Amino acid sequence: MFGRHIRTFTQGFRQRREAIDELNFTYRHLLRMLPNLHRRVGPGPAADVLAHQYEQDRSIRDRLVQVSMDHGQPPKPCVCADASALVEDVYHADRAGEDLDERNRSVVGALKALRAFLLRVWGRLLRALPEEEEPEYHRAVRDLQREEAEQHRELVRLGNDLHDPGRRSA
Repeated sequence: MFGRHIRTFTQGFRQRREAIDELNFTYRHLLRMLPNLHRRVGPGPAADVLAHQYEQDRSIRDRLVQVSMDHGQPPKPCVCADASALVEDVYHADRAGEDLDERNRSVVGALKALRAFLLRVWGRLLRALPEEEEPEYHRAVRDLQREEAEQHRELVRLGNDLHDPGRRSA
């Protein structure tokens, strides 16, 4: 009985560690990339959304680092193959062509995929974090996941507007 409890605890700790490291890795790369993307998309709704997303990402990452440090699992450097591939997709989408509208649609599509990935990683972190044992930690992570979900919704709305410029999202 005691051995199973230790294994479950150790496995949960490892899963939290992996998710925290992967989230930190991805947000660090986004924070380096978004200012460049903002400059390249040209003035307009896409630039406004990217500027907002940069500020939100900085806040989410700072709070992720703080809450994970407060609970004894500060982010550590890692190599995250899935996250790296998605970050590369965003980088290459920005260089997808000369037509600004098409490039903006490519960037938004790649960012949506990256944000969907981030939502899955936040979900993994929540599943590895028993709410009954760590209610404050769980609540903080859930709040951060909700903020990331809003980032994704914002990109969906922008993508819809870019595909149909006559339509305006509410």
